[in-house]
Amino acid sequence: MKGSEIAMNNEMQEREKMKEKSRITFIAVRIFLVLFLLLPYLQANAGKHAYPELIDHVAHETREILKKHGMPVKQNVENPWFRHSASPGNYTLIFYLSDEIPLEAKLDVIRLCMRLYQERGRKYLFRIVMYQEAQADRHRWFSGIEPSFELTIGKDK
Repeated sequence: MKGSEIAMNNEMQEREKMKEKSRITFIAVRIFLVLFLLLPYLQANAGKHAYPELIDHVAHETREILKKHGMPVKQNVENPWFRHSASPGNYTLIFYLSDEIPLEAKLDVIRLCMRLYQERGRKYLFRIVMYQEAQADRHRWFSGIEPSFELTIGKDK
C-alpha cells in the first residue's frame, strides 16, 4: 500500500511539473505573440515625432533671428549666446548673457515658438529659458544661478 501511495504521489508531482512547464510556455508564447503583433505598429510609428528636424529648424531660425539683430552667431558651432535641446514633443532653447541680446531678438524668438506651436497643432511643448550669466558660469557646481526669464508654451501631457 505504501508503494502505491508513493507512485501516486510521484505521479501527482510529475503532473504539477508538467502544468508548471505548460503555464510557463503559455506565458512565453503570449509575450512573443504580443511583441510580434506590436512590431509593425512600432515600425509604422517610428519617426512620427519630428523632433530632430523641428529642433534643427528652431535652432536655425533662432540663429537667423540673432544674426538679424546684429549678434555674432556661427552656424553649427557652439555659440556663447544659446543652445538647444529636445526630446520627443519637448523643445528647449536656453539663452546665456541675455542682457546682451536685444529685446526685439528675444521677442522674435518667442514669436517663432508661438507660431510653431500653432502650426504644429499645439502638440509640442516649447521652453525658452534665459540666464544673465555666461554658460560657463551657469555650469559651475552649486552656483545657485536661477534663470532671469523662463517661458513655457504648451503643457506637459
